[in-house]
Amino acid sequence: MGEPVQLGTVKEIEKEFRVGRRVLARLADIGVIERVRPSPFQSMYYFADIAAFLERTRTDPAFWSSVRREAYLNGPSPQDASLRL
Repeated sequence: MGEPVQLGTVKEIEKEFRVGRRVLARLADIGVIERVRPSPFQSMYYFADIAAFLERTRTDPAFWSSVRREAYLNGPSPQDASLRL
C-alpha cells in the first residue's frame, strides 16, 4: 500500500482495496472521500482516505445512516451540494 499522503489512480485503488470505480466516484460525490482530478478524464484518490473509510465502516455500525445511504444511492441533490456528510 502507498504512503498515507500518496495519491493512487482508480486502477491502483481498485487493485489495493477491491473497491470499484463507480463506488469510489459515488463516495467522492457525497463527500466521504476526497477525489483529485488532474485532468477531466482522470480521477485519483488518497490511499489513506480509502483505508480510513473502510476502517470507519468496520468499527461504526451506524456509519450508513439513512441520510448517507440515501445520498449514496440517489446522489446528492443540487440543494444539498454543499452538505458534506
